[in-house]
Amino acid sequence: MIPESHRDLLDRPLLAMLGTIQPDGTPQVMPMWADLADGLVRVNTAVGRQKHANMVRNPHVSVLVVDPDDEFRFIEVRGDVVLITSDGANEHADKLITEYRGAEHVPTAPLSETRIIVAIEPRRVIVNG
Repeated sequence: MIPESHRDLLDRPLLAMLGTIQPDGTPQVMPMWADLADGLVRVNTAVGRQKHANMVRNPHVSVLVVDPDDEFRFIEVRGDVVLITSDGANEHADKLITEYRGAEHVPTAPLSETRIIVAIEPRRVIVNG
């Protein structure tokens, strides 16, 4: 469902904006690192954070990535959270850290929080540029 013309925006280490819905119905938007695997957009966070609670309560989310080389070129993925798992989440976090920051930034000690992978199935994809 992700068009080839804009797939690079999810394959490159670009900052994604993740939109979730707060308990009072207002939106929360957070910058996130994201990737694409098997047609699903994936983000990595920790148990207990507000965005995690929001996605557990309401699985409808939006992910927006803007091309830093052309601010009018973007992809918005509107979809549903279809998986929240801790399986492989530390390794996924290390992968994202390496892609976005470089291998020298990967922590060598275990993380003090429980990491989770959140997989989002696209329901509607909007592109521009």
